[in-house]
Amino acid sequence: MTNKTRNIVEIADLSAIEWMAEPTLIRIVYEWIDYLAHEKRAPKHTQLAYSRDLSIFLKWLKEDNLGYKAGLKDLENLRTLHYRAFLASRSAKGLERSTLARNISTLRSFTKWCERNKIIQKSAIHSVHPQKLPKRLPRPLTTQDALKAIASVDELSEDPFIGARDKALLSLLYGAGLRISEALNLNIGDLPPKGAPSGTLIIHGKGNKTRTVPLLVMVEESIKKMLDLSPFRCFDEDPVFRGARGGRLNPSVVQRRVRELRLWLQLPDSVTPHALRHSFATHLLDGEADLRSIQELLGHSSLKATQRYTEVNASQLRSTILTTHPRAKTSLKKS
Repeated sequence: MTNKTRNIVEIADLSAIEWMAEPTLIRIVYEWIDYLAHEKRAPKHTQLAYSRDLSIFLKWLKEDNLGYKAGLKDLENLRTLHYRAFLASRSAKGLERSTLARNISTLRSFTKWCERNKIIQKSAIHSVHPQKLPKRLPRPLTTQDALKAIASVDELSEDPFIGARDKALLSLLYGAGLRISEALNLNIGDLPPKGAPSGTLIIHGKGNKTRTVPLLVMVEESIKKMLDLSPFRCFDEDPVFRGARGGRLNPSVVQRRVRELRLWLQLPDSVTPHALRHSFATHLLDGEADLRSIQELLGHSSLKATQRYTEVNASQLRSTILTTHPRAKTSLKKS
């Protein structure tokens, strides 16, 4: 195994594939993960999810279908019924439709890349379509709950730096609409220079797309307080958000802290770090910001993704009418 391959295995956790596929196919899988990492600039969690999905499929091929390690020719000879049998085996384990959809998406992404690179001919995977997922609208916090969460989160920690860090992070997610991965990938050098007037952040989002996000004064002040309390060095290449030992903050730590906050403040289960991003967009829309501006701020590649927030807005308006309009109340009483 070369150093390059070893690095890919470490990133994508692909070592188990060596027991499930022939060497030529293993090499192709490594090249695909390398493409995801360095050309498509997929986040590490996406690389991990895709590699796990592929491992699960190759394991199924070996143990429940072929009876031996799969090679490239085996992959090329797969028919629609094989993929349907794989989905059926996954469904029998009680997995959600969203997981099955991602499994198929992974296999489709891998085979498309193989076809583009003339590694295999047209795959039967393209004729496999899992059941459509039910449409799920974003679930934002109310303005009151968002502000209460940010104001209170530092009280969960006895360490002043950790408390300031958590407040700064939630302020950034809500005040700038960042994805959690975008916030945690920030380095000190990405922040506006000290002493400069209120500035902006250059965010490197999905697919290595960059966007400019204005920083609210309250967000800048929260970040400044955190850095003033930090026991760690603050050079340009250092992370903005750090764990207790100084390394880059792990998303699981943030998710756990928000769960604690949710229980303490008795907030709904829908309150997550990502819900703060939804709240940013929804509250801008409530304030009559235009969709194109919100699309730019969120870093959505298409307006369709941003339009989900108009549906949330319409749903909330309907709920307001049904619970407050006198005629609606009369109708409810009759029913």
